[in-house]
Amino acid sequence: MNLISFAQGEKIITSPKIRTVITEADACFSQGNKNCELLYHKAILLGRQSKEKYMDFLYYKLSQYHFNNYQQDSSLVYIDLGLKSSTNFESEASLLNLKAGIFYNRGDIDAALEIFILLADKLKEKQDWQKLAYTYTNIGNLFDSQENDQKSLEYLIKSFDILQKIKDTTYIATTVGNIAEGYFSIKKYDQAAKWSHKALKIKDYSRDYRGKIIAYNTLSKIYLKTYPDSSLIYSKKAVALSQAKNERLMLGNSYVAYAEALMERKKFPEAQEAIEKAVEIHREIDFQPGLADNLFIAGIISRENKMYEKAASFLYESKKLSDSLKSKQRIKTINELNTKYETEQKEKLLAEQKLTIEREQNQKRLILIVGVISVLTVLSILFLYRKNQKIKQEKTIQEKENEVLSAFINGEERERSRISQELHDGVASMIGVAKMNMETLPHLPEEKQKDQILKVVQILENTHADIRHIAHNLLPITLEKEGLIKATEQFAKEISETGILKIIVTNDSKEELTLSIQKQLMLFRMIQELINNTIKHSQAQIATIHFSQTNNTLLIEISDDGVGFIGEITKESQGLYSIQQRMSSILGRFSFQQGEDNKGVKAILELTKLH
Repeated sequence: MNLISFAQGEKIITSPKIRTVITEADACFSQGNKNCELLYHKAILLGRQSKEKYMDFLYYKLSQYHFNNYQQDSSLVYIDLGLKSSTNFESEASLLNLKAGIFYNRGDIDAALEIFILLADKLKEKQDWQKLAYTYTNIGNLFDSQENDQKSLEYLIKSFDILQKIKDTTYIATTVGNIAEGYFSIKKYDQAAKWSHKALKIKDYSRDYRGKIIAYNTLSKIYLKTYPDSSLIYSKKAVALSQAKNERLMLGNSYVAYAEALMERKKFPEAQEAIEKAVEIHREIDFQPGLADNLFIAGIISRENKMYEKAASFLYESKKLSDSLKSKQRIKTINELNTKYETEQKEKLLAEQKLTIEREQNQKRLILIVGVISVLTVLSILFLYRKNQKIKQEKTIQEKENEVLSAFINGEERERSRISQELHDGVASMIGVAKMNMETLPHLPEEKQKDQILKVVQILENTHADIRHIAHNLLPITLEKEGLIKATEQFAKEISETGILKIIVTNDSKEELTLSIQKQLMLFRMIQELINNTIKHSQAQIATIHFSQTNNTLLIEISDDGVGFIGEITKESQGLYSIQQRMSSILGRFSFQQGEDNKGVKAILELTKLH
């Protein structure tokens, strides 16, 4: 199921320069480039400098960019900024539509439906029939996800009638395809097939390819039991078209239909591959409503493939997710919300009729003159007050926007850099050790091969634990529990047991380290990187890691008996240059010197202010 988004054009922007930047940004994204965000930020900066009236539109473009890249948290930030600075209903409607779409993808159907219903009310007042039709389609899709099939069809058919009346073909095939799905849900298969073929026919004179994908998937489900060969053909077409149009959400849905068709044909390995692709895509785009059902299907297929552990995992996750998305209370809340909406509409109509009667009874000249004078006086006071308040509010909003934007961008960049460093210095090193152990396996006596394999398993288990910690706090278990020196000793022991390099860890420090856990982690990663370089390049037999602490200074010396290192640390030596930069960031120093008797090399990590 795909929700329909509102199209927006940059023609409302008064500045030609900003329009040019927006056009470049849209072209960048349409070409599949990954770094288009800076162009949208440039447009926002230009808008602020020129005091552009339609800043809400610029925020909409940036939030839509993040939404299309499945970066939903970022999209919500800029949606809220756009709504705060909204000056026209067109941009406000587009921002609300996008916000509801994010809530739907996250499985918060209550919040999404509330926004769409309120938006439909405003669009009806504005007589914006095109957007009203799109919103009715979205409301119908939400009721479908809550298994309220009758309400779903009611809104979808309303949407179709409006689109036909205004002769809008932009998304009419999608609406027709969704109607076909609705009839399938209530088991009216003849109607479902009729509307599916209608969607395929509409596609001939409309660019709405989504309707064609939905129709293919619906036909695949219709013929699943009766004509499995036809079902397989239709689902294949849906997958191919989704891939061609790079529609991630619809590609996930199409893989589900394809997997079910393969399963019906007893092609369980191929069905396993297809359903796991569907699960992977829906995880990637954080599409909660479809993920629960897909996990259940994945569990059934895994069981048919005798992959019992995987089947149990899929089924458990499906149940857990379903419990949170499809509770009875959630469905009750949705129905209450719809009832409340209909009641409010009736009350509004009665209030308007009552107001009309009261106005007709109050036409006396004197009362009218006094009333007009009073109203004008109050309005004048309010106008001056609101004008002053608006100036103050705009200044406050501008300051907050700048702070939010700066903090958001800087925080995002720091997080990406930190994760990159942790993966490079930690996990890669341990996997390298495991690889080296495996490479030595054929050269060991048969009686030692089992021990070597057990060592590799242990290393991989530790690596697995590290990866889990990277996902949460990027913090190794031993370091977190026992500190830097113990973590280094464990690391050295694992390397030494491989026979590739013997590592001796000594500690002259009589005081307990007072370093923060973040600094200990940074130093541990640097030690790993240096030992890894020793293994790769030095041809050393023995390496020593020596800790010493005097006053407020910690020294870590890593030395070996290898061929040594000649040269300076430059940007080209990525690992060493990275260590140098990281030490500088915590007010430390990193240096190299020749080893004793001109053998090997000694790397020195020196850190002051141990807090």
